[in-house]
Amino acid sequence: MTSPPRFTWQDAWVFLALSTYDTTPKPIDLAKIIEAGDILNRAIFTLKELQAGFSKLAEYGLITVEHDQIKISEDARKIIHKVQQSKGGLFSMVDNALKRLNSPRLKLPSPIESKQSTFDFLTEENLDIACKEYHKQFASHMKKRKHPK
Repeated sequence: MTSPPRFTWQDAWVFLALSTYDTTPKPIDLAKIIEAGDILNRAIFTLKELQAGFSKLAEYGLITVEHDQIKISEDARKIIHKVQQSKGGLFSMVDNALKRLNSPRLKLPSPIESKQSTFDFLTEENLDIACKEYHKQFASHMKKRKHPK
């Protein structure tokens, strides 16, 4: 009998969107996370997807969020590196990450209950602000491409 998968596709999508973070804490930039998610899946995260993904990744020790800063674990860094080296293009990366995250060979610590207060920054208001910032940056980028100097 096989056990149910630890992670969902959406969890893997959030996981890869955090791939620009490192094993040392960095300030959380929701606009950059949204940008990475859009590049990977041509879609914008919902608040529930982000909340569920952050919670699950924290439960398994793949990320740590403290004082509006985030860092990924060494295990997470290794998984991201393997996914980036995998065959397939950009749009297969989330599927590859999901396979690695749910692999029975991946030894992660037992899930620990995450402190929901740790994710107080994940609100509808903050997500809306970050989406507007991302769209503003995207529009600026497209304008520069259309009218190069």
